[in-house]
Amino acid sequence: MNIRSFRHWHIQTKLISVTLLLVSISLLCVVYLSMNRFGKALRGAAEHDLQHLVKNIYSMCKIQQETVQKKVVSDLNVARRLLYLHGSEINIVPEEKIQFDAINQFTDEISRVTVPLWKVGDFPLTKDAHFVDEVQDLVGGTCTLFQRIDGNRLLRISTNVLSKDGKRAIGTFIPSDSPVTKAILEGRTYRGRAYVVDDWYITAYEPIEGKDGRVIGAICPLSQSGDKAN
Repeated sequence: MNIRSFRHWHIQTKLISVTLLLVSISLLCVVYLSMNRFGKALRGAAEHDLQHLVKNIYSMCKIQQETVQKKVVSDLNVARRLLYLHGSEINIVPEEKIQFDAINQFTDEISRVTVPLWKVGDFPLTKDAHFVDEVQDLVGGTCTLFQRIDGNRLLRISTNVLSKDGKRAIGTFIPSDSPVTKAILEGRTYRGRAYVVDDWYITAYEPIEGKDGRVIGAICPLSQSGDKAN
């Protein structure tokens, strides 16, 4: 349609055409505004549903972690009772020396250390798996005994936690700057997630004190948290 031909149209035709054009434009505007509002409402509803979903997932994860944490604390009570079943305290035997290639669990740096044998009653603990395996048989989770060594490090002298090669992680140690080590050497129990050898676990580390009240090590049952650290 051009202007010249439009001029020759009948007046009624012109009115109908203009009316239809205005109605079409109005309808297009209404459709556009409606779709825009609908899109915003849809996005808002989707964002609200997503936030609700994330909140529910977070709550489920939190409940699961709290449940596992309670079990680990319960496992600690079992481990403690079992540890002192054959004696009231850890016996340090200074004349019997045990050597370790101590491995930093974070850096894999190796240093040679020598520690005195630990016993409880007549039962050896150092490099002996009987105690930690008995704890695992009873509660299902892994267990570790730590001995404090020079440099305020915590050395695994007995454990059923496995390293990357599938062997017991005996000889690995937690360095002094770890939050776990700091809590233990201050005489406090550490509870929560912790990096252990090469994975994350839900843990409960409890200090072990010597006859003079000085912290000499720690005991720790734990449960794998399911999210890999590396």
